[in-house]
Amino acid sequence: MSRKKLLILDDDQTLGKTIAVVANATGWDATSVASAQDVLEVISDKEYDCFLTDYHMPGENGLEVIECVRNLHCSIPAVIMSGSPLHLNCFQKESLGIIDFMQKPFGYRELKLVLAKVSDMGLVMAA
Repeated sequence: MSRKKLLILDDDQTLGKTIAVVANATGWDATSVASAQDVLEVISDKEYDCFLTDYHMPGENGLEVIECVRNLHCSIPAVIMSGSPLHLNCFQKESLGIIDFMQKPFGYRELKLVLAKVSDMGLVMAA
């Protein structure tokens, strides 16, 4: 069985790489990038099963990047993370495919639970 593919976007490269290490240890094939441009480049080469993105970044915010990703791959579920509270309405969540929110800082256990939720909800696309 192939590993599920996770794309991580965080302008804090250390955090993005740390999340990738944890995701890889829990059965995912994780790729970490640091900009919206990087996301568009890697997503054109490979299909991903889940997109985890920071909200506050230079340039576009996480919601804008999710919208771009959804325009390219409409069925990819997204998880948004932020160091500050973020209030999304139901329409935003549904239309952008946002399945969860992670408040920074978060730990290994919370990340593992969110990734399991993606799999358990049956949202992971077939390879």
